Amino acid sequence: MLSSASTLGTRCCCGMLKTSILRQISQGQRAIASESSKSVVRNLLKERPMEEGEKRTVTTTGWIKSLRQFKNITFLGLDDGSSINVIQVALMEEALRNLPLTFGSAVSVEGVLVPSPGRKQTVEIVAHRVDIIRKSDPLEFPFKAKERHHVDYYRQYLHFRPRVQRFASLLRFRSAATLAIHQYFQENDFVMIHTPILTSNDCEGGGETFTVTSEQEAKQNIEFFKDPTVLTVSGQLHLEAAVSGLHRVYNFNPAFRAERQQSRRHLSEFWMVEAEVAFVDKLQPLLDLMEDMVKKVSAQVLDRCADDVEFHMQNIAPSAHRAKLDKMLSKPFIHVPYVEALKILLERAASFNTMPQDGQNLHKDHELFLVKYFGDVPVFVTHFPACVKPFYARQCEEDGAGG
Repeated sequence: MLSSASTLGTRCCCGMLKTSILRQISQGQRAIASESSKSVVRNLLKERPMEEGEKRTVTTTGWIKSLRQFKNITFLGLDDGSSINVIQVALMEEALRNLPLTFGSAVSVEGVLVPSPGRKQTVEIVAHRVDIIRKSDPLEFPFKAKERHHVDYYRQYLHFRPRVQRFASLLRFRSAATLAIHQYFQENDFVMIHTPILTSNDCEGGGETFTVTSEQEAKQNIEFFKDPTVLTVSGQLHLEAAVSGLHRVYNFNPAFRAERQQSRRHLSEFWMVEAEVAFVDKLQPLLDLMEDMVKKVSAQVLDRCADDVEFHMQNIAPSAHRAKLDKMLSKPFIHVPYVEALKILLERAASFNTMPQDGQNLHKDHELFLVKYFGDVPVFVTHFPACVKPFYARQCEEDGAGG
């Protein structure tokens, strides 16, 4: 009995010790993450307004985005890629003003965070130490302060594009959208499936494929794979297999199409979200799920990337684009059966390049017209004829509106 009790006590103590260690590690990790995130420009700019006379010492790093030199003070615009905005750094000490600072240089700044007299931000840094991590040669660096170029110019310097506002902004936007998509599916009990990139199926001809061979195979006619292998055009078939045991599944994978058209709708490589749900016997729940995902993901991204969205709306996006987004979020999506959509299109057939025909799929100009017809709100066209759908598509049974 004594032995058993001693053993049990030892096990309990070990268990408590493990729990304590894990708790300390977790707290330490949170503390480290919290400390490191404090120095990020995005977070510094969101610091609460300080009371008069209040100062906080901070250290941050970034690239010099602007440089203004005056007799007794120099101002730096410091950018670390975390925000569309820069944080202003004031150099008052003569030794700091005499440093060989140039546009594009990477620097580390230590100083005090103080209220900013400027209108564009509430805080700025008064530096007492600046270390040049990597000096930029203004003659060799391809971008200049306050200069804007055509996107073709930036394509010549792909490794520097994240230094450019419009590209850095898009990357932040895409990162936020990716996170929001994953969060949505996880919160709705979907299981993430990593479907293969190298595959032997073309998803029933879902697109022209890139064939994969090894260099040795190409030179010596030696087979690397047993079957012909291509880069995936879709993970749908793999998801259909997974959903037979996991109920709700999705993927967010790259897809590849060997199409030579030079347009925004024909990309050789892109990322695609696909999902499958088991035990669904009606169409409406799927439509509701898709609408809910689009709206919640969009709302989350617009909220998290508000400054980036504002930048694109003012400088890049077509006029009134934000109004369309707001309408999409506030209005219910339109559901229209194929038969009704075809009737609307045939009444205006003269305005299309391709004549709409019964039993045929809709073309891009038909789809764009329907969206505009219904007030620039996304439109679900349902109950297509069976002859234009894949053989495995389930026939709608709710009503007699179509195939």
